[in-house]
Amino acid sequence: MKQQILALALATALLAACGGEKAKTENDSLPIVADSVDEAATTKEFKTFTVKDQLCFVVHDEELGPEYETYYVRERFSVVWPEEGMMTEKAMKELMSFYFNVEPTTDIKKGVAEWRDNVIHKVPGEMVKNIDEDKPYSYSEMNSTCSQSGNIATFFIGYGNYDIGAIHGLYGEQYLTVDVESGEIVNLDDLIDTSRLCRVVARAIHELDDNSEIQGCLFDEYINAKEMPMTMNFFIDSAHTSINVVYDLYHITPYCCGIQHVALPVKWLSKQVSFTPYGRRLLGMR
Repeated sequence: MKQQILALALATALLAACGGEKAKTENDSLPIVADSVDEAATTKEFKTFTVKDQLCFVVHDEELGPEYETYYVRERFSVVWPEEGMMTEKAMKELMSFYFNVEPTTDIKKGVAEWRDNVIHKVPGEMVKNIDEDKPYSYSEMNSTCSQSGNIATFFIGYGNYDIGAIHGLYGEQYLTVDVESGEIVNLDDLIDTSRLCRVVARAIHELDDNSEIQGCLFDEYINAKEMPMTMNFFIDSAHTSINVVYDLYHITPYCCGIQHVALPVKWLSKQVSFTPYGRRLLGMR
């Protein structure tokens, strides 16, 4: 039986053969997207490198019935990590917490080693070089990218998993915004007053053409709602003209509609909530 892996929001990189290869790195610096030559000349380049690893197992479990008596498990990741001096210690530890469920650390090699130990102790099977995709298998995978636009770097983290016997897999997205100059992670409440955010997001969904597709996909309880659930997951578009808040699967829409990005154009948003002085400066608002 061949299980089809649901596509994540980003294209996942093809990884090396399973079998516990040590983490590899490669230079993965990203170009600066600037509005002018002067900006490109004065903005620090945010440099990263890629780290990959994966483990595969075969599991024999008669209690699951004939169909799943023998199945495979694959755990893998391909993520970007900041080069030295790009992020503060606090910011790197926060990034690590989104990558791996390990003790807070800024040492990516240590994080990967602990990830491997956790997987080996978690999966009740024998480690193998490859999985047989013609047999049932479960998977857990994570992939990330990082892009820079001027003084902002954005990490995109895509998660995906499927458990044996489930109707379908699950996937998720997490974004982290970094101030390139300070190396700190930027939170939504660093940019705006979030006390009225739930009402503002509801208004954006119901009133703005940018969000028209979301309007037709909402759960019944949110079709005429004056407030939406709170979410602090967001990203800023490359032109710095829109803040986009992110809702996971099942949060405000059915699974079939996918993950939702609600656009909050900066000009429109500035009439709904107050921007902090830092937010105005970071986004180049006058």
